[in-house]
Amino acid sequence: MATTITFGANNRGLEVNQNNGQITIGGTSDHEIDRMCIEALRCPNSRTVRNRLTEEKDKLSPKLVTWVLESEEFRNWQDGEVCLLWIKGGAGKGKTMMAISLVDHLWWLRTECSLPNRPLVSYFFCRNSDTELNSITAILKGLIFQLVVQDDTLMRVLRSRWNTAEREFQFDTTSWRKLWDILWDMLDRCTSSKVYLVVDALDECEDNAIGAFLQLIVRNGLDQPRRIKWLLTSRPLDAAERELLPGHDQAQVSLELNYDNVAQSVRQYVVQKVHELDRRQSYGESLRRQIEYELVKNAEGTFLWASLVCKELDGVRKRGSSRDHPRNTSWFICSLSPGVSAAREGQQIRSERLC
Repeated sequence: MATTITFGANNRGLEVNQNNGQITIGGTSDHEIDRMCIEALRCPNSRTVRNRLTEEKDKLSPKLVTWVLESEEFRNWQDGEVCLLWIKGGAGKGKTMMAISLVDHLWWLRTECSLPNRPLVSYFFCRNSDTELNSITAILKGLIFQLVVQDDTLMRVLRSRWNTAEREFQFDTTSWRKLWDILWDMLDRCTSSKVYLVVDALDECEDNAIGAFLQLIVRNGLDQPRRIKWLLTSRPLDAAERELLPGHDQAQVSLELNYDNVAQSVRQYVVQKVHELDRRQSYGESLRRQIEYELVKNAEGTFLWASLVCKELDGVRKRGSSRDHPRNTSWFICSLSPGVSAAREGQQIRSERLC
């Protein structure tokens, strides 16, 4: 039989899971309530999404994002008074690949710190094609889930809103404003020295509340500039242009205005990927250099174009005999057209020619 225990003071042992024996409240253990809370909230698992994106898009090696890490905007965001950094750029500029690498950097900072100064790193990757990843509600649920995974004491925020008898929350879990209140309650209660909140591809969010969401971040979410840090990435957005204004507490990094840095990173990415292909395909130095030259020339500073073409190159040999391999590869790279749309349109044509 379950025992109901009423505490007249804060139960610190329970919060950090150091209590002895099974403690239940109202007949249900906190562990069981926590499990039901997470299941009922239906939070996307950002780590799983990140791993899937890494397989699809690659992640940039640390040296390819060095220019971002060393920029004044990023340094002021990471260590200074800037609490919101917006990285914006057009399609194919590598924003998601960059976000993955920046999350890895922040996670490295976390592992380098000892408790209780260890920062929290919560992140979310929006995906327009997935209904579970393309709304403000999904973003907030994902951020909340990442926080409680790293600091289980924050589960008390969810637990306090749980109706044990009805086995449901006492609020509408589809209301992003209610979820914002929960996130903000967690950030307020959190004792970590810093909390990094990263949201990638905000433009892929199918939600007309983006403007209101950004307003809340700017008006209510920037009052602890040295502790709570927001990093957003997106294509240029009208709502973001209206709300995210550079100043003492906000900064922007435009990938278009940093074209030379982006183009240099794309060149290094191409060299890295072609060397990987060479190990599998045995191009030889002459063909390898030809591939590198053509890819860098036609990429026009876009990671997506280079990534699409490298994936096609990886299959060229499979479509033809070993004897035809150099001819197929040479024909392939000579057929390339610059630009992401051209790369996508040419995939089917080249595939048919090489079969």
